[in-house]
Amino acid sequence: MRKMSCREEDNEINRNYSSNSPSRDEMRAVFQMCRSNKWTSVLNICRSNVLIPITNMTMDNNISTTIIHQAITSKGDTKKRAIVIQEILDIAPHSVTIRNGYGSLPLHVITQRNTKMDSATKELLIRKLIDVYPGALTQQGGVSRRTPLHIIFTDYQSPRLTETMIQRGKQSCFMIDKKGFLPAHVACSRHCSPEKLDMLLQVNPNSLTAITNSGDTLLSLATKNATKSHPNYALVNDIRRRLNLSAAAAALPSAAVHPYEVHSSRVSSICSSDQGTKNSGPKGFESSLRSTSSCELSTSRKRKATADDQENNNAIKQEDSEQAYLLLHFSRHMEDEVGGNIAHV
Repeated sequence: MRKMSCREEDNEINRNYSSNSPSRDEMRAVFQMCRSNKWTSVLNICRSNVLIPITNMTMDNNISTTIIHQAITSKGDTKKRAIVIQEILDIAPHSVTIRNGYGSLPLHVITQRNTKMDSATKELLIRKLIDVYPGALTQQGGVSRRTPLHIIFTDYQSPRLTETMIQRGKQSCFMIDKKGFLPAHVACSRHCSPEKLDMLLQVNPNSLTAITNSGDTLLSLATKNATKSHPNYALVNDIRRRLNLSAAAAALPSAAVHPYEVHSSRVSSICSSDQGTKNSGPKGFESSLRSTSSCELSTSRKRKATADDQENNNAIKQEDSEQAYLLLHFSRHMEDEVGGNIAHV
């Protein structure tokens, strides 16, 4: 019996498929073509019946899959697989919303580290998948219930792609996986650059101190996952710097509010607002305290002195002088303490 050429084989396949929903046996045959890397034949089948790309197939382990999932995970010719994926996106865009038996969308699968394709092709296809179904960026998938943003940090991809995924799926920066990991936790456990971490923290600053189910933080993950080839020096130092700055910033407001609360009855609203807009930082804070004390003394001196209240005025002046001294001493102490913290940072 004469062996059919590839073209004749494709024509025979096309005759056997109609525009009706394909049967299980038909999809089983398609799956075998995917496993055999017959991507030209698979492409022709998809063209002959647009229902095939959106119909599940069953793998040998009885887990469901689709053509686009198989094209992503295959070890076959990258160029041919990329053509199949792109054409399926054109003729059957609904295919990107179908999950495999592990609960993963095509975007979850292609962002994994073990995808057998070059980085340029991978980035191109990821962008196309996002364009067709941007909602996939905030979908949890797989047994770990991770978003594509979680998964992309398990592999190296360009900062441009990372930024695109963050900006188009900002909600994912706040989503945790099965272990309580935010995308920032995954990033720090996989040797990410300070640049990429900054992208995540710009959207969700609370990630800096967030704790996983096992009690890990960004700093602990970056520290304990450091290796000889990836010592994480830059990342660890960046996280520590951010933590120190955050602690210093948190300490300043509470220290600045206290003196005003104690002496608020003595300071007019005009003096408070004027000094609040003109002074900032530790030196400004000291200047504000001095001006506040001066304002109190000035207000006290403008009172009309009479024979009846002369004794009260003397008592008030003495009290004001004592308070001004205490405020000045307190402000200098705070300046020294803040200065020490900043020097430490």
